[in-house]
Amino acid sequence: MSLAWAESALVICGYAAGSVIVVSQVLGASSLASALFYLTFAISALLWLCTLIERVEPIDLVALVTIVVASANVLINSALTMTPMSFDYLKKLMIFACTIIFLAACVKVKIPGRTLRLVPYMALGVGLVLVASYVLRNSRMHLLGGFRSSYLTFGFTNPNLTALFLACFIMMLALEGMGAKRLWRKAVFFAFAGVELVFLNETQSRNALLAIAVFVIVSVLVAALGPERIVLHRWLYAFVSVFPLLFVGAYMAFVGNEDLMQAFSFLSGEGKGLGSRTRIWQDALDRFWESPMVGAYSQLSNGSGMSQMHNTHMDIMASYGIVVLILICVFLYLLMACSWDEGNHATRVVGVVAFECVIMLCVGEAALFAGGLAIYVFMGYFLLYANQEPDDSATSVQPAGPLPEGVEEA
Repeated sequence: MSLAWAESALVICGYAAGSVIVVSQVLGASSLASALFYLTFAISALLWLCTLIERVEPIDLVALVTIVVASANVLINSALTMTPMSFDYLKKLMIFACTIIFLAACVKVKIPGRTLRLVPYMALGVGLVLVASYVLRNSRMHLLGGFRSSYLTFGFTNPNLTALFLACFIMMLALEGMGAKRLWRKAVFFAFAGVELVFLNETQSRNALLAIAVFVIVSVLVAALGPERIVLHRWLYAFVSVFPLLFVGAYMAFVGNEDLMQAFSFLSGEGKGLGSRTRIWQDALDRFWESPMVGAYSQLSNGSGMSQMHNTHMDIMASYGIVVLILICVFLYLLMACSWDEGNHATRVVGVVAFECVIMLCVGEAALFAGGLAIYVFMGYFLLYANQEPDDSATSVQPAGPLPEGVEEA
């Protein structure tokens, strides 16, 4: 049973809602942003349901088991801590579940290229609002905690969250610019990507800038060599899937070394010292060791349910326990592996790499699995891009030539 038409409609509705959410946040219409955010829950559930009706794959089973185990651990933790249940208390868990089912759906659906191309145009519209707001309401766009700061926030709660959205928009616009056949379209998309890169720099989010640098380097290689000459191996997927946790370990060891801290002091900035995450991550580790199997969902938030440890893997491990973290690492691995195996080579290289850069963004923010404003919708775009259904006019990165002799795909 083919539900391709419904899947395409739901995807476009999801990105339309996500785009309006961002615009509403920038313009201060938080009530509208909140209402549309809850709408994305329903869209994600319906999209996944459509894919399940068509076929059930191993990634669906991993997604379901992950959600069930996480939910059970939250209920057990609530009972052990005698924390009353409420919608607000379970909101973080619902975001976690919606992120999983939306990303699982993204590697199964194949959206026609001409339909998926509507999404970068939505990002272009958001970009126009960002530029206008930056020019006309500059001081307001730099508010942080109610005070003017040097960080560009665009009305979001913190500059790191702003950087997540900007990084996604930059890569979306750049991908569309790379595949555009007309010069004027290339110029428009690359110009807006460049402007938003300037905005990203003003957020002073170091990990986001690093992720974009990796994306740019790989994109240049793809343009120079052709996508057929780029091969992503499974060991890379395994490494990327656990990278945020490895980063925490390296970071915690790094901040204890005074010589290294001094050598890399140029990376710090006002209010963003190199050791700024140490207290948060140490607290998460302490809570995790108190309850490694069930997690400390209630304790981390003092009973409110809403918390985030500024790193996806640390947040998941501390909130839901070690088993859920292992399942998430397997899930992320499958997302990349499925996109590489099933996608068209002309688009899957940059699509998968862009998603890997998204995971890099998770080292300093847990918003992908724990945040509001539907950031997971924009992060899922790169999986859709890698798996898009080709058509005669579909945007794609054209290969430069055949695969060199002796080079095999992973």
